[in-house]
Amino acid sequence: MADKISRFDELSPDQQTDILAILRRQGFNSIDELFAWRAPILTRTYTAVVEKSAGTGLFVGYIPGFRGAHTKAATLDELQKNLKEVTKMLLADGDPEMESEFVGTLSFVVNYP
Repeated sequence: MADKISRFDELSPDQQTDILAILRRQGFNSIDELFAWRAPILTRTYTAVVEKSAGTGLFVGYIPGFRGAHTKAATLDELQKNLKEVTKMLLADGDPEMESEFVGTLSFVVNYP
């Protein structure tokens, strides 16, 4: 924090006044108050189901029970990025009401003729 304040102190008086005016409009009374403030960061973990489309060759991912949380991509890295982006966008509207919960996978053997 000391580095940030010393940089502020290096500004011209007019620049400092402009910055303080902006801060006051945002509800801060000083530069110290700005640096002391921290927005709460919420962290949630979601499990996505990933499939590969035989028709397009694209990876398709969705979060079970989370309406609208689905996307597709050419690579798994891109799919993960897209899933994070769509999830953040949906969370901006508030906490979702989950319709179901991912439990896991189940493997079984079937005998057939």
